[in-house]
Amino acid sequence: MAKSKKKKTTSKKKVTKKQDPKTNKMKTVLLVYTLVLLFLSTLFLKYVYSSLILYQQSELDTFIVAKIKDSTIAKHYKGELKPNKYEKEKVNYKTVDKLLKQKNIKTIKKSDEYPKATYDIYLDKKVIANVTIELESSFKRLFILNINKWKVKSVDFNFDNGFYQYQIDTPFNYTLYINDILVDDYELSSDKLLERVFEYDTKIARKSYNLSNFVTEPEIVIKDEKGAAVEFKNTDGKITIQDNYPKVEYKDLKLKGDLDIIKFAENWSLFLSNDLGGSRNGLTKFLPYLIDGSYMHKIATRWAKGPEIYDFSPHKAKGFQNEKIESCTIYSENSFSCEVKLEKIIVMTKTGTKRIDKMHENLFFTYYAGGYKLTDMQSA
Repeated sequence: MAKSKKKKTTSKKKVTKKQDPKTNKMKTVLLVYTLVLLFLSTLFLKYVYSSLILYQQSELDTFIVAKIKDSTIAKHYKGELKPNKYEKEKVNYKTVDKLLKQKNIKTIKKSDEYPKATYDIYLDKKVIANVTIELESSFKRLFILNINKWKVKSVDFNFDNGFYQYQIDTPFNYTLYINDILVDDYELSSDKLLERVFEYDTKIARKSYNLSNFVTEPEIVIKDEKGAAVEFKNTDGKITIQDNYPKVEYKDLKLKGDLDIIKFAENWSLFLSNDLGGSRNGLTKFLPYLIDGSYMHKIATRWAKGPEIYDFSPHKAKGFQNEKIESCTIYSENSFSCEVKLEKIIVMTKTGTKRIDKMHENLFFTYYAGGYKLTDMQSA
């Protein structure tokens, strides 16, 4: 039998290297040193960062903005403004503070004479406050940064006419509401076209509102004669709503009394060429339609006795042709105008020549003192 060979196994023993105590100590020292350096670096970086922040905050432009944001400037408000009766909120420093934090606020340096500086605060284009800043203390950081500590010494608010002012112009039959309050303080005016009519009919007037002393922007609502809110454009506080006078055909004109406009126009045309006849060259036929002392009354009486009415060659009026009322414009329940066209035929006595006198006028009538009166006449 073959002999079995016994396998010889050998076990390897791990040999651990013995650590040097000096090496361990150096590692520990190095680690501690590194941590100390990191800690000191962090402190230094924080110191540098805080120094830069302080330096930035000590800049005047930054300081003034910060004092607006933290309400310091608003707290200088001492109630200088007497607000109008339409102001929605009670005016105090909180109202001013809210105003100063709007987006349309900006600050502009007015002067910088160390250790003082002044700033103007603008709301849009209006200066609403002047701020005086004074140096409180100064110190250095990082050997090169000069840190200034400022304080707000005084604030002078400019509240002339408030922060918001409005000039609003509307038709007479429109109403204006400010912050849900009906505004009844207005002046009456008129379009230049209707100045003479306005003397005898204030209902064709326009309402002019001059509103000021608003600290906060008000809510403005304008309503038409039917009570419906109308749209409007606000241009730097100026709001104008044009009159929309309706035009109607003559047949649709609703009159309060008798008035034959074509007949009136014919008589007026005859009066101008001294063909009307009657007392005072025909003036008496117009007196029921004229207001004593009015513009048209003065025109008619001057013409009736003036040399112009006689300054015509001998002739005869032979009637009218192409008579037409183009349209009528209604200004109020009492006043209207109509555009009248007609041609008067005149035959010269000596030559027999025919001449055509044309009339194209806007006749303005107002119901006054129980009847329609001619308040103005304008070339169309």
